[in-house]
Amino acid sequence: MSREKILDKLADSHQERLDKTLEKLELDVVKATNSIPESTIKTRILVELRPKLKTAIEQNFLVWADSTVRDYDQTASEILKFFGPLPIAPNFKDLTDVDKGVISNLKKLSFKGFEDLANEYLDELANAVYQSTLIGRPKEELIKELRHKINGVYVKSNQADVKKLVAFVKDNKDKPNMKSEVDKAVNKLQTVYASSVTGQSLRRYAGQMIHDSLRQFDGSFVAHKAQEANITSFRYDGSNITDTRQWCRDLKGQILTKDEIFNRWNNSTWKGKSSSDPFVARGGYNCRHFWTPYDPSWDKDLT
Repeated sequence: MSREKILDKLADSHQERLDKTLEKLELDVVKATNSIPESTIKTRILVELRPKLKTAIEQNFLVWADSTVRDYDQTASEILKFFGPLPIAPNFKDLTDVDKGVISNLKKLSFKGFEDLANEYLDELANAVYQSTLIGRPKEELIKELRHKINGVYVKSNQADVKKLVAFVKDNKDKPNMKSEVDKAVNKLQTVYASSVTGQSLRRYAGQMIHDSLRQFDGSFVAHKAQEANITSFRYDGSNITDTRQWCRDLKGQILTKDEIFNRWNNSTWKGKSSSDPFVARGGYNCRHFWTPYDPSWDKDLT
């Protein structure tokens, strides 16, 4: 299986598990909120509820994040398989102590990103509770807002029409030819059914991080192994889609030295360009491209 297909398969698996995780988190948050008696003094509601919200996030989202990051070992293994047969060093496919340290540190960085997102949304949920308590909003309105902050347009609902639209968006959101219909469905969920308060949700940002975190890990580990092997040339590979950045369109298939890559990077600007480096950031968030170590004398390459 190609490197790109392995990355896509892992990302799809992580997204599928995230969907189930956030559905469970939403239910647990609702349960925790309903467990606070209506008679509780206003100043005590947040004090009593925040620890329960924190536990719900830790037992659902952070358990998912830990499992997701552990899966990165699979792409590291495929990278080592690529380097193994090449005429660059004996036993290069073996996992060294240095490799283990690099992989461990990269996974910790990835988990930290998910952990920071979890803490941010714990604050989001807690602030919603605090504001609702101050103005005396009905509990059902608070619960509705908490649901939205977790799942956005994918919020759980008993309404058949909403369920149908959510299922349609889930099934077609990654199909370029269905973009117009998906946008209409999302807009209907947001306006007619008010199924999203702001459009910003834990699901949205975690879903984006699934792709970017995995690709950044992959790019970082490839760069590490290439440096060990004294490889200085790379080919820019990956898939173009409708909104592929011009930077990626121009580079796709090109073979450049490391110095040439950094020179282009430092002298180019575009919307969404990262302050990181070209091997980790590539085109930016949701980029589907990657750098492949390259030498014309090799019989195979990492694609």
